[in-house]
Amino acid sequence: MPSDFVELAGRVNDAMPGYVVSRLRDALDARGRALRGARLLLVGLAYKPGVPDTRESPAAEILRLLDGRGASLAYHDPLVPRFTLERGARGGPLRLESQALAPDFVAAQDAVLIVTPQPGIDFAALRAAARLVVDTRGVYRDAAVQPDGALPPGTLPFETRGDFPPQAEPAYHRVIQA
Repeated sequence: MPSDFVELAGRVNDAMPGYVVSRLRDALDARGRALRGARLLLVGLAYKPGVPDTRESPAAEILRLLDGRGASLAYHDPLVPRFTLERGARGGPLRLESQALAPDFVAAQDAVLIVTPQPGIDFAALRAAARLVVDTRGVYRDAAVQPDGALPPGTLPFETRGDFPPQAEPAYHRVIQA
């Protein structure tokens, strides 16, 4: 018996990498930075936290989409030391190695994209060093706007849910939740 709900859920899941890339593109655009040529750091390539398995991971499709748009890519995953992205007809494979999360390296990136929150990653230090974080997993729950639009106590005003400010306001949000 066909299940429309299961098929719909599958289509939603398949569309998420494209949605994440569009949120990242919008966040960069709001800061006057194009996606093409942007230095991007993906954090976590595995399918789920605590495992080294990258099969069926959305990170591979996100990397493919970003590579196709001309971004300069790096990643960090303590459980995945090397990753090869097959580019198909576009050229040879892209071979990447996990990079250490040194503050200087993180600060040099135009954006950090959290895909899989692996255990052992210092997310407070990552947040402190990054210019922009796109959080796809809710790691920074304190950065979310509450239903009434108020910021949680102790949250800085530049850390919001990620609805971009009107054109007249500066784009200063550091944590975007996708």
